[in-house]
Amino acid sequence: MSIEDFNLPADTQLNVARKKWRSLRSLFQTSQEPLETHAKAEEDLRALPTIQLENLAPPVHWGAASTALDRFLTARPDDGPESEIFFLIGQPHVDQAAILRQWASSRKVEVLEGPDPAAILSGQWNVKKDRESAHYNWVIPELERWFLRHANGLWLVRELLEQAASGEMGGGIIGCNSWAWTYLQRVWPIPNPTALALQAFDGRALARYFMVSSLTGGEKQVRFLNARTGEPLFSSSGEKTGTEEEVSRELQQLAAHCRGNVAIARQYWRKRLRTAPESEQARTYDADAASPGPSAGEDVVWLAPGIEAPVLPVETGEDLIFILHNLLLHNGLSATTLAELMPLPKTQIVSNLLRLQSMELVQSSEDIWRVSALGYPGVREFLRSHGYLVDAF
Repeated sequence: MSIEDFNLPADTQLNVARKKWRSLRSLFQTSQEPLETHAKAEEDLRALPTIQLENLAPPVHWGAASTALDRFLTARPDDGPESEIFFLIGQPHVDQAAILRQWASSRKVEVLEGPDPAAILSGQWNVKKDRESAHYNWVIPELERWFLRHANGLWLVRELLEQAASGEMGGGIIGCNSWAWTYLQRVWPIPNPTALALQAFDGRALARYFMVSSLTGGEKQVRFLNARTGEPLFSSSGEKTGTEEEVSRELQQLAAHCRGNVAIARQYWRKRLRTAPESEQARTYDADAASPGPSAGEDVVWLAPGIEAPVLPVETGEDLIFILHNLLLHNGLSATTLAELMPLPKTQIVSNLLRLQSMELVQSSEDIWRVSALGYPGVREFLRSHGYLVDAF
């Protein structure tokens, strides 16, 4: 879909009121307070084993998005300009690079990868020219890998965008993280860009997605129950069976908290899923004859109340804030590269990263640090409320 048509899921009035109260309370908060305690009934619930979580909520498969992109491009008129450029913008943890690589593989299209950070800072890199004139004959999966927020780190992306906009490179598709996209609009405004994005998931879309994921992840049918009310969240067919208000409140709150980001919503969904000992399950069903017990081929999984979100303490210093902002702008960086972008020694940067990791705000994989899926909503709101440049999603 066009980026201009992107709409965030609506929040419930109750959740809006709660957010306003938490915001007001934070003005008088000097340190991070513990999360709200859950209802006593939740004390009897247990975390699910990792293998069961992987079956119930497997990693997001981006093949469907790649197929949708292919349908969109195939439907474009053949008489369009051969140097036409599209941008595919992805929120954090929405892997636009995977979508484009899958599409490029299916269409045998060349993939242009960005250079390493040292090459960008040294100026030792050339953008390829003189390509054959053809529709979408190249793909750049991660535009955020073509620049660094540094005095010597912007020349390459400016040259690349200039060549792409002028038609020198022929037609192509460029993927870009939403934070890098907002930043680059300030650095080198792209004339009349055609930008696409995945539509945000509302509560109903999340319900369908979670149900389909659970049906394909294991042999047993799964019944998801609200731990606060005992009501089913949706039926085995994927349709809601409880009241409209109950179902929409749980899943629409999740959708709104995650700003429609299905990859982040999946992490919160996994964090809230619980199981109960068989004796507890039986006691629950005996107490409520209207809720029949699980059948032989059925698993019962409970959705714990509330959304547990790690947050930054109010007194967070600028060093931590700059680290988080850089990680979002570049969709992840190594500690070594961060040391090139900030006036801090690498040892201090690593210390700060480990501190953020202990708060569940960042995570590391193959020496690349990123803002975590669970931490992202709180980090984004913190940066926005403190006047930092944030993405438009």
